[in-house]
Amino acid sequence: MSETVRMWTEIVFDVFYLATIWTLVGVMSYKLSGLPRSMFRLAQVFRAAFFFLVLGDTGLLGSRIIAYAAGGLEYSPAFLGGSIHLAGLGNLSTSITVTIFYLCFLELWRRRYDRPFTFWYYVLVSAAVVRFIVMLFPQNHWEFHIAPVGYGIFRNIFLTIQGLGVAFLILYDARRTNDRLFLTFSILIFVSFFCMWPVVPFYPRFPLIGMMMIPKTVAYMAIAFIGYNYFFQDYKAGSAGST
Repeated sequence: MSETVRMWTEIVFDVFYLATIWTLVGVMSYKLSGLPRSMFRLAQVFRAAFFFLVLGDTGLLGSRIIAYAAGGLEYSPAFLGGSIHLAGLGNLSTSITVTIFYLCFLELWRRRYDRPFTFWYYVLVSAAVVRFIVMLFPQNHWEFHIAPVGYGIFRNIFLTIQGLGVAFLILYDARRTNDRLFLTFSILIFVSFFCMWPVVPFYPRFPLIGMMMIPKTVAYMAIAFIGYNYFFQDYKAGSAGST
């Protein structure tokens, strides 16, 4: 695949993804107040998760589209007497909000199964806090669109602990209660990390592997549509096990 084809594939998909998820979040927000109280608490957290996810992805993907239009991902416009690296700033924005996304899903799990604030809940919250701290270190080099391999792996270890930890908690309770909805969520989270990890260490040498982020994003879109269909469209009162 040529660089031009890869670039236009990325741009077209990015625009489609952002337009779709922002529309979905808008419809969720419109319908939220009309939900029954029993479902409102879950739907509110689900909507918040995707609001933060698409907000950060707008920073990431929007900055890349602008940079492509300006000549390339190294584009660094002047700003307040200096310059900012748009694509690098976009990487930072999505790194922050995807961490919040998994905090929302941790809370969604807790509310779905009426769990107390357990030891594992605090472990996963701590992983998010540590990741936020790690992202403050200058070794991240947010002024570049390609993260240093070592530090890219380091900071994503904490996201992986957080995300896969949430997926395992959901998987355990979903299987216990025969909750097909949340079982599907957990599987799609596993798929997203399976697609992400080859990109983290190998993207600097093999940029084409970055295309793995498309199926990763499709997994998130599937969660969004499946959750919307349940929480905002077809929900009927019943137990988690009836889904």
